[in-house]
Amino acid sequence: MRNLPGICLLVILIISPIYLLFPARAQTNFLQQTKGPDIRTLAINQAGHIFAGVENGGIFRSMDNGQQWIPINNGIPASFAVVLAINSVGHIFAGISDGVFRSTNNGEGWSEINNGLIDSHGFANSIFSFAINSNGDLYAGGYGVFRSTDNGDSWSRVDSGFPDQPVRTLTVNNSGHILAGLQDGGVFRSTNKGDNWSPINNGLSSLRIRVLAVNSTGHIFAGTFNGGVFRSMDNGDSWNEMNNGLTNPHARSFVINSSGVIFTGTDGSGVYRSTDNGESWHQINEGLKITTSVEQTTELPSTFRLEQNYPNPFNPSTTIEFALAEGSDVTLKVFDLTGKEVAILVNETLAPGTYKVTFEANKLPSAIYFYRIEADGFSQIKKLMLLK
Repeated sequence: MRNLPGICLLVILIISPIYLLFPARAQTNFLQQTKGPDIRTLAINQAGHIFAGVENGGIFRSMDNGQQWIPINNGIPASFAVVLAINSVGHIFAGISDGVFRSTNNGEGWSEINNGLIDSHGFANSIFSFAINSNGDLYAGGYGVFRSTDNGDSWSRVDSGFPDQPVRTLTVNNSGHILAGLQDGGVFRSTNKGDNWSPINNGLSSLRIRVLAVNSTGHIFAGTFNGGVFRSMDNGDSWNEMNNGLTNPHARSFVINSSGVIFTGTDGSGVYRSTDNGESWHQINEGLKITTSVEQTTELPSTFRLEQNYPNPFNPSTTIEFALAEGSDVTLKVFDLTGKEVAILVNETLAPGTYKVTFEANKLPSAIYFYRIEADGFSQIKKLMLLK
């Protein structure tokens, strides 16, 4: 068990009540809800297969130009991929809150590749973005920029002098320049493989960049939070808004096929497609639905346990579930990367059972945090990621 240094109470956030998950009578209830998907990332391979990272749905694949989708999550945590990338030999890379996973068989199976991505707390770095240059070098952006020259088997950090913000998106243009989209700082460009960076934000009305993409003619597309889509036809020196038909202003992901057709994934409205270089957009979501089940049972847990929060990453709230095999004095607290306590979620005596609590992080900045439970000698810590 890792101990967090320098614990002191800084902020107690407004927390919703704790909920006991089992009802008074012995029964099992299943509740189903179907909603429009939140698309976090898109990628397309040389065969035209499209891959989508869906919040709380994992990774989906379409082999018919987006008309139908199937889940492909064997070997990867069943939350969602923050970013997807495909190299020239068809290997797929998925960046999640626990580092990087790779598939060499078109998404049928996944393996973890985190050598060099482990942070000072012993956790894999959260990865938000990928880019691959003409040499096959793979760049990963998160809290820092990392480069791999061996297909992801090992990583080294290459972000000296980069602005201190999460790197939400990376791409490489036709000249080999690296473009980086920041959490709240717009677009930066490096012309020397990341040694130096400069801002290129002329015409961007939203600096909350979520995704960048470059087509075969060198036009750059920027998807933003609350600003929709922007296009640059001069290597990022200037930008124009391109939102005709795009009714959702939160563009999270892009992919462009060999015919120049552009797909963008949005928050809550699924996928849009443009066949005219971003001049207009049309929604395409047939079969792209998520059904979730919630089980309620009277069975008491046999062990103490702390579950991974969901969703993760989250904004601004997330649910943490834990189980108590015996009645216990319980504390559940949240800490930042320096070890400072930023929230007390639970501090009371609880009966045996399974519980869930909602963590509201409206007043906290985007960052990686840790939550720890202590109950009757049981202690466990997990990582959670706030992305605004």
